[in-house]
Amino acid sequence: MSLTANLRQRLQLLRIACTQRYIWKDLTALVKSHGFELRDIRANTHPLRFARDLAGAGSLTPPPDFAGTLGDGATFELAPTHAWNSEPSVSEFLGELAFHTRARTIVELGCYVGWTSAHFALAQRAAAAGGRLWCLDSDERFLSAARRNLARLQLAEATTFVQGLSLDAAVLATLPQEIDLLFIDTSHEYQPTLDEIATYAPRLAPGGFILLHDTISQDGCRRALRDRWADFATMTFATEFGNGLTALRRKS
Repeated sequence: MSLTANLRQRLQLLRIACTQRYIWKDLTALVKSHGFELRDIRANTHPLRFARDLAGAGSLTPPPDFAGTLGDGATFELAPTHAWNSEPSVSEFLGELAFHTRARTIVELGCYVGWTSAHFALAQRAAAAGGRLWCLDSDERFLSAARRNLARLQLAEATTFVQGLSLDAAVLATLPQEIDLLFIDTSHEYQPTLDEIATYAPRLAPGGFILLHDTISQDGCRRALRDRWADFATMTFATEFGNGLTALRRKS
């Protein structure tokens, strides 16, 4: 933001305060100019309907014991805390979703050190439906750590690790043309997120899912979803660190 624009907004706030004009629309207009618009959080399916559709997609037999098998994400190489991992409930939800839908083709854009990747891989192994997991990250250090973390857990055999950016032509040529479950946890910026949805949505298998992390905490993700939510069966829910997760299901 330029110095002039920053000063202008500070003066607007000062004017509101000095004249005691605490008018909601004035404040919300300033907030919205920074990309923070709570009405960007959208959904068009409620949790029970989402669960009903999920039950129709596959078996609801007990999922694997993710916590007991994988341990604490903070023990993963290069992940001393959960700060950059998905929240524990997010990774567990994604693993259970992959397990219950028997997703054969899973693509993870932004795998970091493999915490969520391990949930996907364990889910695929437990479902015994075959298939493969593709893990993408632009940072070779993180991708190498993810490879070692999954190998330590004996979950790397059916996993392909890809270095690059999600919209690069070479990456798109490497990844599968039909995807059952796509998880996006990359730049969190508006245009790249919008482009990722537009680029990968045509690859979704019938009934397939796009999952996006940080759709409450990150304005870029919220704004991208604001533009595309109506094209899918959409559900957004809060998570324990306030980051949020959105599930987009391809309409029949």
